[in-house]
Amino acid sequence: LLSCISIAGANVFIVLSTLMGIFRFYFKKDDLTFKNYEGFLKVIIFFLLTMFLSAIFNGEIKIGLNRFFEAYVYRMFPIILVILFIKDIIKIKKLFILLISSLTITNIFAVYQFLFFDNIRANAFAASLMSLAGFLSIMIPGMFILVLKSDDIKEKTIFSIVFSLSLIALVANATRGAWIASLISIILATIFYFDNIKIILKYLLVIIAIILITVANNDEVKTRINSITDFSYQSNSERVLLWKSSYNMFKDKPIFGIGLGQFTAKYQSEYILPEAKERKLGHAHNNFMQMLGETGLIGFLGFCTMFSYFMFSVFRFWKKDGEVVSLIILSGTVGLLIQGLTEFNFGNSAVMKLYWFFMGLTLQYYFIKKKLDKEENAL
Repeated sequence: LLSCISIAGANVFIVLSTLMGIFRFYFKKDDLTFKNYEGFLKVIIFFLLTMFLSAIFNGEIKIGLNRFFEAYVYRMFPIILVILFIKDIIKIKKLFILLISSLTITNIFAVYQFLFFDNIRANAFAASLMSLAGFLSIMIPGMFILVLKSDDIKEKTIFSIVFSLSLIALVANATRGAWIASLISIILATIFYFDNIKIILKYLLVIIAIILITVANNDEVKTRINSITDFSYQSNSERVLLWKSSYNMFKDKPIFGIGLGQFTAKYQSEYILPEAKERKLGHAHNNFMQMLGETGLIGFLGFCTMFSYFMFSVFRFWKKDGEVVSLIILSGTVGLLIQGLTEFNFGNSAVMKLYWFFMGLTLQYYFIKKKLDKEENAL
């Protein structure tokens, strides 16, 4: 429930949940297993290994190891806890309802900021605008798919309201990368969900109409959209300079990068380009360039391997049995990665803890439902 509302509160309950998991295992002797997750576990371990190597082989080992455990081990606790301890599909649905409720509360506050405060980009409860942008990039395509899937009128109405609030919050947040991510992931979800080209075109025309109406009635939105391809716009030009600096880091340290957790210090002291105007930036504003510069070829390979496996696997699940939850996982991951082309959302604590929790719930739902369907067919 606190996932999108309070990073401190969410941290408290992640720690408590972890301690309770250890306590339960000690006294209950649960049969802890990662059955069905062998492939996912292998690529995650491979990714973590690449981060660990970058942490210990370049300079400040203490800084690197601290970053390794805080950013890449601890933030994965939600998916591990769900996989190990949530075995009931009803519990997964309840947890997912709480997650959607968290998003909805956040969206309502973002809309409130948008309506009653002038000249402000809504961030809701988050310390950073990019946190809300990350939440929405992950969750919006899933909400859209749930609207399409729901046959029950009450469910469809609820999901439609949540989806609509999310779109308004997305506009209020005014993060262009999240706009592009949500648009592309919704279009992909539409194409994959429907086989009929006429239905696909109908939905795409509706999406285009919504965009045109929004732009026509809001000059600020129009200005933000026009700025996307304007490389004289400072936000864009600074990102390009950051990416050049990241590539320079990679050229200097191609195998392990400049060292995990050392981007900020190295960028500001050694790699910032003379023409950069924003001289206190702390990350590359791009997941791929951040990995390339900070962790080198090995970290970049670990990152790309992990997410490629995620997307390939769930797409294969979708093609194999048409279970909608696999499409929700795919579109949410696409949303995260596309927004991550202009923002280091993989380094955002709140966003990634939500993503791993989202992954745990949806994957566990898929495998439990698959097992139940198999047992029902056997009967």
